Amino acid sequence: MSYGYKMERIIDRIKGTIYGQAIGDALGLGTEGMTDEDMAWKYPNGIRHYSDIFQDRHRKRWKIGDWTDDTDMMLCIANAVIKDKGVNLTSIAQNFKDWADGEPMGIGETTYKVLSFGDYVVGVKGQE
Repeated sequence: MSYGYKMERIIDRIKGTIYGQAIGDALGLGTEGMTDEDMAWKYPNGIRHYSDIFQDRHRKRWKIGDWTDDTDMMLCIANAVIKDKGVNLTSIAQNFKDWADGEPMGIGETTYKVLSFGDYVVGVKGQE
């Protein structure tokens, strides 16, 4: 097996992981925060398409097929790894901070509080 072929397979797997995560996240929004009973009542046949997602107060904030903050944060990590050609915690932290300072859809209260610390990125620098 040639080096080029191996790299092509690795790149294909990375793309599949990213796409799978985003697709799964968008579909997972349909059951986020629900009990087993809620899911059974709202989705007796499961979720087969984004349009099947029950549109309550929480879920109707997203367009059908949109991903959530989980994918946004994964992309913050991926972009930092690509930029730095490796894992740099400060770059990841800065991407999280920049994302949180924008208009983060669905960001959790705890995540928002942590990322709102003025020295969040500076504090990470000491951990590297």
